[in-house]
Formats: sequence, structure tokens, C-alpha cells
Amino acid sequence: MTKILFVDDDSLLIKLAGIVFPKLGYELITKENGQEAWDYLTSAEGESIDLLFTDHQMPIMNGLKLTRKIRESNDFNGLPIIMASGGTTNRSEALTMGVNEFIEKPYNVRILPEILNQYLNLD
Repeated sequence: MTKILFVDDDSLLIKLAGIVFPKLGYELITKENGQEAWDYLTSAEGESIDLLFTDHQMPIMNGLKLTRKIRESNDFNGLPIIMASGGTTNRSEALTMGVNEFIEKPYNVRILPEILNQYLNLD
């Protein structure tokens, strides 16, 4: 089963993702900030992640710093990263940093299958 790491500090979004992503056929792992996500990715369990879906603004480590660490590491070549932000995040900065797709919050969950399939090559 395709495994997605969903990172957001909003407990309501984590709960919603826990409903939506499994209904779309994905196994979901959730973390509340970039540091937790990085720790998971660099553990043995993290090697099986197929896509990262991250918020930008989070405590401890934000989504851009997480993206930078991932892109600087040779262990995650090709890992698709989708970033969502409801703040003033600069889309071009995120894409330059290595984010594959940038979506603005609030986003309609109906767009998720198309975006996820684009990066997971599942049609």
C-alpha cells in the first residue's frame, strides 16, 4: 500500500486526513511538526514513505526547513513533497526549495486524488 507522511500541527486537519487519505487507498502516517517528520523519515520505518504532504507553518521545524533537509540528503532522492499553506508563504520560494506542489489552505479535498496520483504515478 502507498504510504503518505502527513505533517501538520493542526489536530483537526490531522483528524480529517486520517479519514480522507485511507478512503483514497493510502496508508497514512501523521506527525505534528517537521522535526517529528524528519526523525521518522530517518528511522528504519521512514524508508517506506512514498510521498510527503506537509504544512508550511509549524512549531519546532517548519515545512521549508524540513524540505531543505530532505533535499540536502541523498537518502530521499525523488521523494515527492506537497506543501500546503494558509499563510503568506511564497509559492516560488517553496518550489525553489524543492517542493513539487504547493497548494493554498483551505483546500478542497476533492483535488487530492488528482494531485496525489500525479506524483505517485497511480492512475
